[in-house]
Amino acid sequence: MDYLSTNRIKIPVIGFGTWDVRGEKGRKAIERSIENGYRLIDTASYYENEEIVGKAVRNSIEKGLVNREDLFITTKIWPNEFSDPETAIERSMSKLGLDYVDLYLVHWPQNSLDLRTRAYNGLEKALEEGITKYIGVSNYSIEQIEELADRSSTPPAVNQVHVSPFRYPRPLIEYCQDNEIVIEAYTPLEHGRQSDNRTLRQIAENHDKTPEQVMLRWSVQKGLVPLPKANRPEHQRLNLDIFDFVLGDDEMRMLDNLP
Repeated sequence: MDYLSTNRIKIPVIGFGTWDVRGEKGRKAIERSIENGYRLIDTASYYENEEIVGKAVRNSIEKGLVNREDLFITTKIWPNEFSDPETAIERSMSKLGLDYVDLYLVHWPQNSLDLRTRAYNGLEKALEEGITKYIGVSNYSIEQIEELADRSSTPPAVNQVHVSPFRYPRPLIEYCQDNEIVIEAYTPLEHGRQSDNRTLRQIAENHDKTPEQVMLRWSVQKGLVPLPKANRPEHQRLNLDIFDFVLGDDEMRMLDNLP
């Protein structure tokens, strides 16, 4: 697995999203993702699946498929937990059944500035205590990141936001990258919207790839970390098979401006 590195973080260049991945079927899908080569697994307290994520991780380690230090596990604190982040973190870590996570995020910048600051300060404490290696935010605007800078001592290593060729918040991405904040891209495949786009289909044909693979390759070439979700093993493998081709400058520009 390739990694993206800044002065603040070293993170796999592609991850496995687990939104709406639940139950035994979900646990097996997560274990398959690890077996197929994913090393970044993204969950959250809001997803209500931290227990199966933790179980899948532990099972994969016990089977000898991977070492814990080679995995990058992310979870997030939800707005209704902001007033007591210590309890929320303890609850999530208990559900995961892991000694630490690699990345802990504030899930949404909802509620008051004071409350979301309290949540982030709770993550700073978790960082100091070794509960997490890195901390960051999700769905934050430039203004909200700058507000955070005045109220904390640890700059966020990551901002996880909705990004794809169909949803390209260029100013936010440029701001984050200029400030060494890695952008993780959730919903990078837009739930099948790509199948109807003629430009995307043509670029995919040019490279003998699927439109989904082109979208993920666009993300990687932008310096983003996409987090696709895929339950089927063949889709998991296809989503990782994006490192044997390069999109040209003209193709990237066309993808930047998809309708």
